[in-house]
Amino acid sequence: MLGREVDVEESAIAEEFQKLARSEREQTLPALAQARALDFPVVQPLAEWVDSLDAVVSSQSDDCVRMLAGEGTSLRKQRDLAHQIRAFLTDANVNIVRNARAALRNQSVLLAQSTGQALPEAATISELLSSGDLPSRIREVATATEKIDAAYRNRYSERHRQRFDSYDHAIQAFRDQAAVRSIDLTDAAQVLGPLLRRAVKEFEVPPYAAADTATGATLVTIDDDLDLLPSLQAGAMGWLAQPRDSGGDTEEPLEVIRLGDFLPRNQPLADFKDDEIDSAIEKLRQKLYALRELKRRVFWD
Repeated sequence: MLGREVDVEESAIAEEFQKLARSEREQTLPALAQARALDFPVVQPLAEWVDSLDAVVSSQSDDCVRMLAGEGTSLRKQRDLAHQIRAFLTDANVNIVRNARAALRNQSVLLAQSTGQALPEAATISELLSSGDLPSRIREVATATEKIDAAYRNRYSERHRQRFDSYDHAIQAFRDQAAVRSIDLTDAAQVLGPLLRRAVKEFEVPPYAAADTATGATLVTIDDDLDLLPSLQAGAMGWLAQPRDSGGDTEEPLEVIRLGDFLPRNQPLADFKDDEIDSAIEKLRQKLYALRELKRRVFWD
């Protein structure tokens, strides 16, 4: 255990053994607290090692000697494993695990929804993050995480570019209509609002994150926007084709309803409580009642 000899006398052996136990306990407790705080799958062996050390420290001299004689091999294995875990708990490795969890939570699920296929790296990360082999296989976690992040970014960039091109084309098609020259620019801008807000040219998604820092758009948001484009474009063209009185007094005012005004766009629906959903629905209901009384035309955004 120590790599050196002690006097072959019960009290001397017990004293050295307990001294070692106290030193090991002092070094292990911070690692155990860190592992628990981070929810790493190395808590159990560290906790068991601390329990063994507590038993040594609280034992009488003769019990210490018997414990050392009977359990010395298993105690050495516990000690070696605890040292490996403590060496594993570096800032770099902690960051690898945090990034892996973020990619698994933020990117892999949305990527699977967008492509219809789950990445095998997601299963690898999920398995290793709950495995006692995590310290020895941390590089596998890092590699799998980088692959998920790269796949998400590639898919996000592709779909983001497609969304911009599609919405930009729809906006230009609206502006090219001859009827645009005879309508109020403010009205035209208001009708184009849902299209303009989605014609975003640039984006910035932090590593292992899912959403654009400026707009909050995720990969699934972009997919939904592409699906929504035909309806938004048809609505804008339909508004443009409506007959208008030259004085402009008979046209009903336009009201744009944004669901984001009632429910935060970036919060997953699963995170909402029942009363929050009920409250949002009630607010939307009252809004619609009011607009109906005012005879407003409505565009959904």
